[in-house]
Amino acid sequence: MYRNSSDWKRKGLERQWSSFSDAIKRFSEQVRAMSYDGITVYENDRPCGGIDTTDRYLLPRQSKWLSFDELFETPPIPDFPDIPEPPPLHLTKGEYDSWYLEPGRGGTLSYFDRDLKERNSTLAMRDALRELIAEKKRNFTGTQDAVAFRLGGLRAKHSNEEPKAVKELIEIANMRQLVSYRVQKDFRTFVDPNAKVVLIELQFPDFTKHQFQIGKTARGISKYASDALKKKIVRQCLYSIVIRAGYLASEVLRACSH
Repeated sequence: MYRNSSDWKRKGLERQWSSFSDAIKRFSEQVRAMSYDGITVYENDRPCGGIDTTDRYLLPRQSKWLSFDELFETPPIPDFPDIPEPPPLHLTKGEYDSWYLEPGRGGTLSYFDRDLKERNSTLAMRDALRELIAEKKRNFTGTQDAVAFRLGGLRAKHSNEEPKAVKELIEIANMRQLVSYRVQKDFRTFVDPNAKVVLIELQFPDFTKHQFQIGKTARGISKYASDALKKKIVRQCLYSIVIRAGYLASEVLRACSH
């Protein structure tokens, strides 16, 4: 228990500021990591029951594929975190014990002034975060407008089945369909207008030494797939990628032929 109501109030305010400071640091890291290119969409694969399945290249879990028209719609700009209001900067000086207000030995700052210094530093971080959010919003909006203009021009070319337009549309379809980012890497398209052939090249990962987590023991220790189950998972990954790539190409070619 605290010695008196002064201690209780001071400790309560310290906890509020600690929570506020942690939130500002967390949001700052989150915003710095945010990116937007006006096309790419990632499926947010959250570990289910503590099992990370983002290493599995499986078909997306969404209920439907994007239509051809929807491919030309830029995805929305990511939502930015709401910055909470800070707690009061300090209590009234009458609510502090005298020892908390007195300077330290050798003229060092009092505990009260140390708190103010640290809290003002946190407020400066809050202000920097606000500026970062405003800057990223401007940049993301500019990117969205530029990509929308580019996609509008690309759409005007698709009806002529121009090889470059077909190639770009298939690669855009790969980035627009919700799926783990690992599948979207190393995806290249080649179009032969004479033979009317589309070749899709993608890099399948080397799972030789990889372990697929399939659960956890009652003690929280990870359990991994046996060799037989691992082969099954790898086959599912391969089939999913081939099916997905074939679907993306067929949908773009079908739309181009209409």
